[in-house]
Amino acid sequence: MPSPPTIPESVRNLLGYRWREGDNTFERVFRADPHRQPSNYYIPTGQMVETDADTLSHAEVKALVEEGVFGSLAAIHPQGVLINKHAQHALTDFLGEVYGAWRTYQERLAEIARVSPPVK
Repeated sequence: MPSPPTIPESVRNLLGYRWREGDNTFERVFRADPHRQPSNYYIPTGQMVETDADTLSHAEVKALVEEGVFGSLAAIHPQGVLINKHAQHALTDFLGEVYGAWRTYQERLAEIARVSPPVK
């Protein structure tokens, strides 16, 4: 399944929220049973999907599907959006990992600032 060469706008928009740092929940659950039959989340038009990790609006999920973020693992229907549960959790983990990387960057910057003079 080809993926977009850059992070799609719909994913970048989600980074505006504060995501809990990734804990590889997706990896533990999915890899434990590779034959596991995934269930899907159904988000009716105008509604929200709430999982143990996040809350997304129908409009946000629809934008993700339209940009091909989930490939063939999601579909838009007249009454709502259907998305593979594991694909959505993989995205949640990714967003959390970005926040973990941001925290690491901030820590590194603070370390550098302690030993380097300000640039003038």
